[in-house]
Amino acid sequence: IDKAVDVTALALGAKARTLVFALRTSRRIYVYDLSPPAAPEFALSQAAVCVGHKGYISGVSIFPDGRRMVSCARDASLRIWSTSSGEELARLVHTSSSISAVVVSAESGDVFFASGSTVTVWTPETDELRTLSPGTSGSLGSSRVSTLALAPPLEAFVGAGKASGTRPVWDLATGICMQHVSGHRGPVLGVTALAPEVLGGAGGHEQAAFGSVFTASEDRTIRHFQIERRKVDTATIQRIRHKEPTTCLALATDGSYILTGAADRTVIAWSTERASSSSLGGRRFRILDNHPGAVTALALTLDSKFVVSTAGSHLMVWNLKAARLVWSARVTESPISCIAASNTAVVAACALGSVPVYALSDSGMLE
Repeated sequence: IDKAVDVTALALGAKARTLVFALRTSRRIYVYDLSPPAAPEFALSQAAVCVGHKGYISGVSIFPDGRRMVSCARDASLRIWSTSSGEELARLVHTSSSISAVVVSAESGDVFFASGSTVTVWTPETDELRTLSPGTSGSLGSSRVSTLALAPPLEAFVGAGKASGTRPVWDLATGICMQHVSGHRGPVLGVTALAPEVLGGAGGHEQAAFGSVFTASEDRTIRHFQIERRKVDTATIQRIRHKEPTTCLALATDGSYILTGAADRTVIAWSTERASSSSLGGRRFRILDNHPGAVTALALTLDSKFVVSTAGSHLMVWNLKAARLVWSARVTESPISCIAASNTAVVAACALGSVPVYALSDSGMLE
């Protein structure tokens, strides 16, 4: 897929059947249908084009049913679209500033979005809005919330990555911020979250009531936060440090691995307590090095067999257990900004608008 325009947001459906991405200058959102994993040949087809935003599109997220998607933009609007026709189904115009991030709850279908230093919950069915309060643990100040992550059970909390280096954590039952957790000495570049049963006992902690949050920062460290109501336990996961600032973060769906990429041209795969003792040859970590440049994006297949990484315009596939490079190529003339992977497909979004989509073979080769 080549649109010759910068890609600003990308989302892949839960079953890797729907691909959505947004373009900078045209302010359009494209929806593609991907062939099912059991299909004899990999194929994709354009299903819809969504037109309507008047500003830079900063985020997209797909509803659990796959029939709808939501987008946010710097025109201070949220829009819900049909993924089959591209029709605008609903719109919410925010009253204050532009919207920087959006995520859809896989359980309730509620839409969480960030605007400035505020996170708001929108229930499209009733058009109800609920603002998550900064609480009494400190003001969010003027720092902008840049990323959002939901950790099941979704009545528990949402974690937000902030440019200031702190992460507010909200109790969704009350809408109150439980605590502002800090520790990073640089801007937070990524945040991801898992349900409590996934990482129960990892790092020597008891199973948390409300799950775990992992963050990556320019200070070269990865931090793990286990959240309980009115309590946040923190632990620095990273023991072997990158030599340069951390640039990206990925987490296995079952919580067995944490991946960190950095400007030092390496990826480190960290084995958690949930991984089997032989998963990385008995070691707690593996280093995937010799990238042609700074690592800019990471993805892990759902079965945790392959790691997909990018450096500039290069796309690379690694066998995680063997820490071995199995496929590498320069796939575009422009830098790759983000990637997504399933067990059968890999999707990349490039700065000048091309979106390569590859079939992933059992051996890790891309076609």
